[in-house]
Formats: sequence, C-alpha cells, structure tokens
Amino acid sequence: MTVYRHFVTILPALIATFLLSLPASPSTAAEISPGLHAALQHASPEQPLPIILILEAPEEVPDFVRQRGGKARAALARDLRARARAREAPVEAFLHRRGITQVQSLWLIDGLALRATPTQIAELQTLIEVRALHLDEPAEPPPVEASFAHFSPRWNITRVGAPQLWEQGYAGAGQVVAVIDTGVDLAHPLLGPRWRGGSNSWFDPFDGTSEPDDFAEGQGVAHGTAVTGVVVAGEGVGVAPAAQWIAARIFHPERATRSSHIISALQWTLDPDGDPVTDDAPAVVNGSWGINAQNSCNTVYCPAIQALKAAGIAVVFAAGNAGPQAATSESPANYAESYAVGATDSLNRIAGFSSRGPSACGGGIYPDVTAPGVSIVSTDLEGGFASVSGTSFAAPHVAGVMLLLRQAFPTAPVAEIEQALRAAAVDLGLSGPDNSFGHGLIDAPAAYDYLDFTPVPELLAPETDALVDAGEVTLAWRQKPDSFGAPVENRVLVALDADFAQPLEWVAATSAPGPERPTAAAGAVLLVAGFAAAGGRRRLAMRVVPAILVAALLFACGGGGGGGSGESSQDGNLGLVVVIEDGEAEQDGDENAEFFPTDDPHVRTLTLTGLTSGATYYWKVVAENARGSQRESEVRSFTLD
Repeated sequence: MTVYRHFVTILPALIATFLLSLPASPSTAAEISPGLHAALQHASPEQPLPIILILEAPEEVPDFVRQRGGKARAALARDLRARARAREAPVEAFLHRRGITQVQSLWLIDGLALRATPTQIAELQTLIEVRALHLDEPAEPPPVEASFAHFSPRWNITRVGAPQLWEQGYAGAGQVVAVIDTGVDLAHPLLGPRWRGGSNSWFDPFDGTSEPDDFAEGQGVAHGTAVTGVVVAGEGVGVAPAAQWIAARIFHPERATRSSHIISALQWTLDPDGDPVTDDAPAVVNGSWGINAQNSCNTVYCPAIQALKAAGIAVVFAAGNAGPQAATSESPANYAESYAVGATDSLNRIAGFSSRGPSACGGGIYPDVTAPGVSIVSTDLEGGFASVSGTSFAAPHVAGVMLLLRQAFPTAPVAEIEQALRAAAVDLGLSGPDNSFGHGLIDAPAAYDYLDFTPVPELLAPETDALVDAGEVTLAWRQKPDSFGAPVENRVLVALDADFAQPLEWVAATSAPGPERPTAAAGAVLLVAGFAAAGGRRRLAMRVVPAILVAALLFACGGGGGGGSGESSQDGNLGLVVVIEDGEAEQDGDENAEFFPTDDPHVRTLTLTGLTSGATYYWKVVAENARGSQRESEVRSFTLD
C-alpha cells in the first residue's frame, strides 16, 4: 500500500539558529514533518516540544503484520511489542543520557512519544535509528452541526436498508465495534446492555477509569454517546442493535488531546486485554474525528491504520465538516487505507458541511461513500436523545452496516466488504464516483447481495428430456464468476430420480488450494478442477479416481446400473472429462469421449460413460462461492436410446 508523506528537512541554517550541534548529513538525516517544521520555527532553542519519533525499521509495520496473517491478532500485538522493544532500546538509552525519561512506546507505528527541545531534536535527527520526527499535535472533538428533530426519527436507519438485513437474521450478533471518541454513557438504557464489559472494553489514557462515561461538549451533546447509538442502540435507533461496543476515550473535557493519545487508543484495539492467547479485537473501529487542517496529508496515523487493516479490522472515518468547498479532505480519513464517509440529508442531497475531495493523500476520490448525517436522532446523556448532524454521525452508519455484513459473511475480507459497499451504493450527483458523494449512498441489502452473489449455473446440454443415442453423455453448463471475479465451485449431481434421493456427485472446484468437499455418495468424488489462475486461462481437468472406487459408487447408488439392480453396468468406467482451454476442447482419457466445443471460457463439461441403455437420468449443478453462497440450476433429464 502506498503511504503519502510530505517532509521538510531542517536545513543547517535553521539548526544553527537553534544553537544546535553539528548539522546532520542530508543522506542520513531523519525526515521532519511539516507540523514539526512549523513548530520549530516559532520555538526557542530550549523550549520542549511534544514529538513523535518514528524508528527506522527493515520492514513497515503493516508488512510485518501481513507476513504473520495466520496469527491471532492478539499474538500479532505481542510480536509487535517485542519488535518495538528491540528497536527502541538504543534510542531510549540516548534519550536517558540527554535527561529525557518520560517516553511512551507507540509500537503500532514503530514510534516513541516524548518531549524534546529543538537542540535535542536536531541531535535525534542525526541518529541512524530514527527515520522521521512528527509534532505530537493537539486535537479537539469535532463540532456537532446545528440540527432539528426530523419528522421521522428512524428515517436514517430505513434509508440504509438495515431493517431488511434484520429480517434475514443479521442484526450484528457476535460482532464488536470500537468507538474511538469522547467516551460513552454506560447508563443509557439502549447502550449499557450492549457494552461488552470486562477489563478489555474501555480504554482511558487520561484518568485510567475502569468503566465508560462521557461528557457534553459543543451544543451540549455527548459526541461519543451519539456516535455509539447510531451503531448499536436498540429500538430502531442503531444500525446493528445486536452488536456490542467497546470504547476508547481520546478527547478529555479538561486535558488536551494529542496524536499520541489517539495512536495509543488505536493500538489498544488490536489487543484490548493485552493477552496474546485471546483474540478480543473488534471487527470495526469507528473514528468520527479528524485533524482540523483541511486539504493536508498528516501521515502520523497511517501505519496504525494500515496495521489494523492488515490484521483484518475495518477502520471507518468521518470525512469532515469543512464543506461545501472542494479539496477539504482531512487526515486520517483521506488515507487510502481509511474508509471515509460523507453526509447526506433525508432528500439524499449532499450536506453543505460535508467535506469534499479530491483526497489530499494521493488525489483519489473522496469520500468513499456517503450515509445519512443530517437530523439524526441518537442517544444522549441521562438516558435521553438528541437530533444531531455531521459526518461524525454518517460514519457510524457505515460501521453498523459493516457489522451486519461481517455477521452474514464472517470469512469475507475487509477489502471485499468495503468493495461491496462501494459497488452497491446508490449513485447520486454526477454519474459515477465523484468528490461529493464518493461512490454514493450506502445500501445494506444491495451490499449483501453483492457479497452473496453466485451466478446460477446455466445448463447447456443435453436439452431437457433429450434422447441420447450412445452409452455416454457430455454434460455442459456455463458458470460465471462471483461478484469479485473469483471462480465458483460447482457440484454436479446425477440421479435416477428427480428428487435426487441417491445422487452421484462430482465437484467442479476452483484451482485454489483448500479442503475438498465431501460427497453425498458413499464419500466418493470425482473432482473437476476449473478456472486455473495462470494467465487468465480456463481449464477443466480430471483428478483420477480409481476404477474400483467408481464401480463401488455405481453399485451403492444404482447409477448406470439399471435402476439400482445392484450390478454395475458394462465395465464400471464412469467419469471421463473434457478439457477446455481457450475455447478449444481437448480430450482427457478415453479417445471416444464426446466434445463440447465453445468459445465461452465459462463453460464447463463433464462426460459420463458406462450408462445404461433405456434409463432416464436427472442432473443439476449447484454453485457455491468462497463465502458459502449457493445457487442451484434447473433440473434436466436425458434418456439413453
């Protein structure tokens, strides 16, 4: 993944003005972020500045995580901590010699948070262990836009289609969202029961409290409580009312928040209980906040977001409230790895305050999608409710829908869920993705269908009730890929009865490795491996089953043996396969096998031999994609003359 950075190196002249030691060589000097560069210009030589130091590493944190993709996320956190300790040691020793002892490890970004003078910063810039230096910038809770009570308080939940997934049994059960915000009012009757509870469900880097609470700011609305309500509150207020929440406080009513507080909260979500044996990370992290500097790319959070994504955690961010001007994106929502959400009103218009693209981090479409964010009724302090507006309240709609989809498709990668929401969004504004609506208004049922989509196999030959004049028949069908262009597995069932009480079964599987599906017929299966990945070519090939096993299968199921007479017909040779590659049919096995030539790369065939004259056979094809979505073809029959 690409990380976009804007760095300014301290020039020797600037170093001299701060009475610094020898200037660093440009080839070895650590990079200085724009924010720190600006702070240095206004600081006295001995004025301590809060900074985040990024360590040099042979591989980025996200790459480290991806290489250990098979590990539980908590184990990943343990490995990241150990990795950080080894790299931090020499730098911490240097800092201690300079009298800097208050150092915080930010292991999710290979970083350290500390305070240093410009003189010390210049020294740090020369260390080979240091790659970059950032200002540990202050941050404030996002404002709540003026709002009014909507005539239909639950309009937003209906608009994203959440109730349609509830009716299918997907309300977010078993899923957890982490809300990184001002806190959450645990006493609210619609939120308290949805808190996961325990020592791994609340993080307070300021006061170390053990249970969530919240405070009112701005216009008197408890920001985090309102955000959490949109995700999980019951009674039609939240998108995923059966899900649970955990939370981290990153904004304090009395203490200044800095980037280091936010990063420590993000790294907490990877392993909330600190135990590498348990996996208690959330499915989704919601960040309804951003750095106030519009149209800038502050990369300090980027490794953390990348690492969470690489660990299989979706990260959703509010796009910001700096609209209607163009080029008003903000970090970290404008990272390529974040999922940025703009706001629409009840008439599907883009909210005037919703930030617009293009993204300042790479120039891509911004936001990714939009969701309701005007006049949203959600939870507030003292068990109450408030009507709120802002992209802060659009983002949790997306987080909630992601929870519904994660419940429905627990093995779907985050990237597929994100893509489903983009592809299935209702296109608004200009045709196609644009820098106001992004890909459009999210549509939960359409995203579900996109993930669930497995094309129904189309039977081609033989025709229904066909009379076949030989002792063998080539079955041909068309199977298109799923929504993501991935090949679909087929099972071919053949029986002597239309109810398929005792079917013979073959699997036409993808070429990707994985467990073989058990069969319904005495545990025997003839695998037809299809859709070879190399060069985009399509190929059907037979994996050989011993003849004695095939004969036993025929005997047990009555297939090809005269209607279950207990005798295998002819020589018991069932299951020859035609190979199709680039539209040309080749033979694999018996030189008498029939061909089904085609120019369609999605056509698959299976040639059966050893069939009984005068018998009628029924056949159908079942399709299943990698997420377990199944579709079944029509049933056809053929009779051997």
